[in-house]
Amino acid sequence: MLCKQVNNAITFLPAKPWLQYLGLALITLLAAALRFYKLGEWSLWIDEIFTINHAVNHFSTPQLMVEHLPPHRNWVPLSVILAAQVFNAWGINEFNSRLVAAVVGVLTIPVLYFFVKKIFNNRVALIVCLLLAVSPWHIDWSQNARGYTTLMLFYSLALFAFYFVLEKDRGSYLVLFFLFLYLAASERLIALFILPVLVVYLFAVPFFSFEKPAGLRARNMLILLSPVLLFLALQVFMSIRSGDSMLGSILNEIMDTFFGKPIEGAMTQATFMVFKLGIPLVVLSSFSAIYLWIQKSRQGLFFSLAAIVPFVLVVIITPFMFTEERYAFVTLPSWLILAAVGIDLLLVRLKKYELIFAVGILAVLLGDAMGANLLYFRTNHGNRWDWKSAFGLVQANLQEGDVVVTTFSEVGNYYLGRDDVVAWEEVNAESIQAEGNRVWFVVIPDMTWYTGTEDFYYWVVHSTRMIRTLYLRTVDNTNLEIYLYDPAISSEMAPLKDPLK
Repeated sequence: MLCKQVNNAITFLPAKPWLQYLGLALITLLAAALRFYKLGEWSLWIDEIFTINHAVNHFSTPQLMVEHLPPHRNWVPLSVILAAQVFNAWGINEFNSRLVAAVVGVLTIPVLYFFVKKIFNNRVALIVCLLLAVSPWHIDWSQNARGYTTLMLFYSLALFAFYFVLEKDRGSYLVLFFLFLYLAASERLIALFILPVLVVYLFAVPFFSFEKPAGLRARNMLILLSPVLLFLALQVFMSIRSGDSMLGSILNEIMDTFFGKPIEGAMTQATFMVFKLGIPLVVLSSFSAIYLWIQKSRQGLFFSLAAIVPFVLVVIITPFMFTEERYAFVTLPSWLILAAVGIDLLLVRLKKYELIFAVGILAVLLGDAMGANLLYFRTNHGNRWDWKSAFGLVQANLQEGDVVVTTFSEVGNYYLGRDDVVAWEEVNAESIQAEGNRVWFVVIPDMTWYTGTEDFYYWVVHSTRMIRTLYLRTVDNTNLEIYLYDPAISSEMAPLKDPLK
């Protein structure tokens, strides 16, 4: 009897729009609460300093200019433009620097709802929104002064626009596709991962004998290719005329910045990405994708390729260039869509045990996400190094003539309000001993191998006083350590002021 009543309720649910919108509103409020909770508490990390500098240098008024920040890039993403307006209105601090990312992260919930609802149904759309609302990965980037939530939103909109081009045979949607792709690519060039996704899909449809979509015809393909061909022709013309082109400059920057600087093995990077997505989510989404492929569902094929292709590309390029698990962040909505479809397939069948199984799977996904969020909010300082506390301890004990050395000097300058913090790789044991000053070290040990300073770190560990370790319990487990070198006093020093206690 209970299963029958639940079955009737779920079947009738799409006929009650007010109930759907009430559910969407509650989910959006949950998303907002999780994204604004402690938004200004976490310390800024080096990439957030880059964002502040980018915004300040391009748009802020002179009185808000911040000195001693790292160089900015030449192109200006929408997220940076918006961040600059926030700085002009309310000043620069942790909360304001992350405000744009948080707002965009919340707005993504209703935006995804309406598009997923149009492709699937109300139930799938609500499940996707609920899973995204509690997603630890999305919460993390919604609380970062970086453009990843904006990137994911525009990337997803471009993906949906292309899907409607094929399924609805609406060539005009290609205008939206190029607009959203441009906005996404201006945030991060990894938005171009969408191109191999679309190419693989266009070849996979006939190869696997899926029914051909109405929009898969020559006219739309020519419209799709025309801007690409025009852009390439323009770059060739510019190269011939002036010896330079935008494409060449972009490729050179990518080569100089990323290639030849791998930091992880391929399998390690794959592991990190799986943990960021969540193992239960990856497992359920994978089985859902397999089922949809067997059923010859073009929707399943499209979103499974959107989830898998960028993921695989990151794994493939990891041995040859600098990569991070965040490069696969744009795949998150596709993984969530596959998981939501799998849960919905079980719900609509609603036999006795399938109902229990479907609700149980949803509970596992929510429980896994909220467990990670608990660690994020209560233990891990927003999954980032607690620079604010570390430099607060240093500030409380600074004496005249003290030198401060840290992994990222820009962060030290920001939190100490000075301009002479020394970068870790710019000093060594000999120079420290020769100067004869007290030296504070605020260092991330796991980054010493990247700068080739493991021997110097060994000297610091064995020749200075360990003051504090600020633990970060993540997959790669990187801690922040504070040391003090004092040539005039032995390691048996008097207790220091410790504002962290």
